[in-house]
Amino acid sequence: MNFYNKTTKLKEIIHLINLNVKSISNILFFYFFICSFSGISQDSIKHSISPVNRSRLIGVSIGQGSLIGLSGVGLHSLWYSNKESSKFHFFNDFGNWKSMDKMGHIYSTYQVSKSSSQLFKWSGMNPEKSMWLGSSIGIGVQTMIEIMDGYNSGWGFSISDMCSNILGAGLFISQQKMFNEQIFIPKFSYHPTPYAEFRPEVLGKSHAERLIKDYNGQTYWLSFSIKNVFKKSNMPDWLCFSIGYSVDKKLIGNSDVYINDNTSFHAKNEFFISLDIDFKKIRCKNTFLKFLLTQLNYLKIPFPAISFSNKSLTFHPLYF
Repeated sequence: MNFYNKTTKLKEIIHLINLNVKSISNILFFYFFICSFSGISQDSIKHSISPVNRSRLIGVSIGQGSLIGLSGVGLHSLWYSNKESSKFHFFNDFGNWKSMDKMGHIYSTYQVSKSSSQLFKWSGMNPEKSMWLGSSIGIGVQTMIEIMDGYNSGWGFSISDMCSNILGAGLFISQQKMFNEQIFIPKFSYHPTPYAEFRPEVLGKSHAERLIKDYNGQTYWLSFSIKNVFKKSNMPDWLCFSIGYSVDKKLIGNSDVYINDNTSFHAKNEFFISLDIDFKKIRCKNTFLKFLLTQLNYLKIPFPAISFSNKSLTFHPLYF
C-alpha cells in the first residue's frame, strides 16, 4: 500500500470516528442530563424506605452511559455509516414493514425503561422515582435515535415511531402502577431467513445486520403466566402462555409485493401462540445464577408453536 492510499484510508477512519463520536455524544448528553435529576432530588428522597447509595448511583449512571455509547457505535455502523446526511426532516413510515419496526420500538423502549428503572431502584432510589427516571431514559434514548434519523437522507424523524416509543414506556409504567410488577412481558426471538440474499443492502449483509434488519426472522411476543389468569390451577407460576407477531416474505417496506427476476414474493402477517418461561419466577438460591436467569427474560425460549396466516394454520414442532 503506497503513501497516498495509506493517507486516504486514515482519513476515512478519522471521518467514521468523528461521525460515531458526534452521534454518541448527543445520546450521552441527553442521558446524563436526565441522570443529573437523580442527584438534584436526593435530598427529597433521603427519607424514603431505602436511602440512596451514592456509589451505586454513580456506578449505575456511568455504566448505563457506557452501554448506551457502545450501542450507539454499533447502531451507527449498521444503519448510518453508508447513508448520506441531510437537513432535519420528518418521514411518514406508518404502515411500512407491516408495523414490525413499530413492534421493535415498543420492545426496545420497554426493555430500556425496565432495566434502567431496576438499576436505579437497586441504587436505593424509591420505586416511584426509579420508574419515572428509567422510563424517561427509555424514551430519551429512542428520541435521540429518531433525531439522528431526522438528519439522515434515507429516513427521517417518524411521529409513529415516537408514539411506539411512548407505548413501550407506557406498558412498563402502567403495569408498575396497576400490579406493582410486570405481568405481561414483551419478548423477542429470531431465526435466519433466505430473504436477505435478495436484498442484502436492506435486510442485511452479515448475521449481525440481519438480526436487526430482517423483519422476516424476527418475532415479537407478549408472555404472561398462566397461573396469573387461572389462579386455582396447579400450573407452575413460571410457565407462560405467549402470543407472537411476525411477517413473512416482506422484502420492501411500503409494498407487499417484491419481484426478483421470475420469482415474486407476497408478504403476509403471521400470528403465533406458544408456551414460554418466566425466568424471574424460577426459584434459585444462588444470586449470580438468579441474575443470569433473569437476563433470559428478554428472549422468547424456543417451544412448539401454532401460527395463523392467510386463514391457514401451521404447527411448528420447535419455533425460534
